[in-house]
Amino acid sequence: MSKTMKPSQIKRKARGNLLYALNCAQATLLTLSSTSEKSDPVLMRAATNFEGGCVGCGSTCGVVSGGVLGMGALMSSLPGQDPQHLEQDIYEASLAYRKWFEDRFGTSVCYERVETNFGTVGGMLSYLFPGDKMLRCLQHIGEALVVLDDEVRRIAEKRNLPILFEESLPGGPAEPHCAYTVFKALAERSGKQGNSVGWACTGLGGGVALSGAVCGGLLGAILGLGLEYGIDPEELGYGGILKEFVVGHRNLVKHEKLAEGPIEELPKEAFARSRYLADGFEKTFGSLNCREITGREFASPDELNSYLPDSKVCGEIFSWCEQEATKLLTT
Repeated sequence: MSKTMKPSQIKRKARGNLLYALNCAQATLLTLSSTSEKSDPVLMRAATNFEGGCVGCGSTCGVVSGGVLGMGALMSSLPGQDPQHLEQDIYEASLAYRKWFEDRFGTSVCYERVETNFGTVGGMLSYLFPGDKMLRCLQHIGEALVVLDDEVRRIAEKRNLPILFEESLPGGPAEPHCAYTVFKALAERSGKQGNSVGWACTGLGGGVALSGAVCGGLLGAILGLGLEYGIDPEELGYGGILKEFVVGHRNLVKHEKLAEGPIEELPKEAFARSRYLADGFEKTFGSLNCREITGREFASPDELNSYLPDSKVCGEIFSWCEQEATKLLTT
């Protein structure tokens, strides 16, 4: 990580990136790119849909899910990293970060933090005006990025690894894994496997850092859609970002109408297709959240890893997510 950025500088950078990218998950990744001096446009595109608690659904905050993705990607690119320890290290850092976020701000759930439904015109307006909710996000992302920077440093020092970043290790966590198993299947179908997103998926297990919130299988599918339809703010410039923001949020506001129609009529745009998938997931499984679907929460990665191979419902989720996301990628 860059040794020249002080906490105050990281906070300013994070807040500026949120105002620039207009996307909490991508702003988190942009800031980690600055502190690590490692840019990752593939992961940036994949994370497009994590804004607003997963395409505006109000579940896990994009600063949390984006931070978990970013830490996983960075830890997998530390030179000398032992793959046998990597899954453990990513979960350790992800759990510490998620628990810090909840202790500091009361919750890691987007809707509970800002009380905004991004899928309605009224919700969007209440977020933007008078501005107190946006200011809350600006405050939170600044503090959060300092902690993310510290967590990656801590893991590197724990393993006696230099704080430098190379190419990410290939592969991902042990399977079956909530997010990685689905994402890997979609990446292989699209011919885009072998990218940096594999290990980044690790901390999404059990509902993002074992939080029990939005299902990791759904997030894996949405990452796959992001690879195809997502954007990289660094490539677009502010004018392009603003245009994509308006188009994407217009599609979010129309999500109930779009959910009633056929896939063929969906705009080929990240938010439209990912929210269509999320709406279908909730209708099929009764909830977006891991804890409500499985009827339990997981205290540790080992407990989750022991549960997944024999879980009928998780197997059904993996199959459904792969099949439905494939339709959205090919239709």
